[in-house]
Amino acid sequence: MSGTGRLSAWAAMLSIALAACSDILGSSDQALTTQEVEALYHGVSALSRDTTLTAISFTADGAVFECPLAGEVAVALKVSEEEAGDTLRLVTDATLVPAGCGISSRGVDFVLDGNPHVLQEVVVQIVGFFDGLTIEGAISGGLDWEVDDRSGTCMIDLTLSAEPDLSGPEPRANGKYAGMMCGETVEFDADDLVSP
Repeated sequence: MSGTGRLSAWAAMLSIALAACSDILGSSDQALTTQEVEALYHGVSALSRDTTLTAISFTADGAVFECPLAGEVAVALKVSEEEAGDTLRLVTDATLVPAGCGISSRGVDFVLDGNPHVLQEVVVQIVGFFDGLTIEGAISGGLDWEVDDRSGTCMIDLTLSAEPDLSGPEPRANGKYAGMMCGETVEFDADDLVSP
């Protein structure tokens, strides 16, 4: 067999071997589908609002909770307010650090770890007696995820745009988060942005 023939044979064998290894080890660092990215957003959003989670321990600024399916999530909450003249500025920062945290969202089961965490910030600015109300915020950070035999990292950089709704007894807001999540350009409704 000529040198070229040997190289072609080796290349073919190497290609088959690599394909077999890929099948045995499972796919890694594959992108989530658009539907899975949406499920992840809503799953993390629901996790951050879940008041039924069991506390494992308490920290100076929050607590560590059991996740719905497995693992845990550390939640730190910081609320501050600033007053200047007739303007009140309320800032809420919530930091989630999952560790082997199993959640299910829209038919997809995820296992999440912080990379390093997810930070949600909401700033509410009130002028006078609700003469003016503005809401802004962001979700940033990153997560390592596993779905079945796939795994990867999801970086998050979302900005909030919201309109206040003062028609009811308690102020609320209708808003959307838009930006980049898991390498995709996305836009999501902001769930329970201002709770009554």
